[in-house]
Amino acid sequence: MEGSIHPFFKFESSRFYLIRKYNASMDLKYTPSKTLNAFTKRVVTICLVFLSFSIVFTINGCDKPDVAIAVPKCIETKIKSIENSPVSNPPKEVWLWEYNGVKYYYFTAACCDQFSELYDAECNLICAPDGGITGGGDGNCVPGIQSATKTLIWKDPR
Repeated sequence: MEGSIHPFFKFESSRFYLIRKYNASMDLKYTPSKTLNAFTKRVVTICLVFLSFSIVFTINGCDKPDVAIAVPKCIETKIKSIENSPVSNPPKEVWLWEYNGVKYYYFTAACCDQFSELYDAECNLICAPDGGITGGGDGNCVPGIQSATKTLIWKDPR
């Protein structure tokens, strides 16, 4: 369609021109269409705004789990990992345990005879406070940790 002439339009090297008659002898002169350029700018602007909002909502809205309080990034990552795995029965929960001024994060076990996990704020596995064959955990917890102040901060909603 390169260089083709239509009664009103001319296409040339991927540019679109309106044809304007400028004298009675039917000589044709073409000029770039200002209307098309303004329309194109509006469409591009609308697309960029939509894309920007989409990126912002994707980054901020979908990436973080719905946790009741602010938690370390590594705990968020562990919760996101649970959300991306099959649903367990009973649903997994994450609790904040505070003991002697130190915060711990308790992840419930998926089911029977499995150890629950207790992590510190740097996501180091501290111990398994309960679970296992005896239900008493692995025996490696800080003495008295069971009396910690416990707050539910996340439960698998699925």
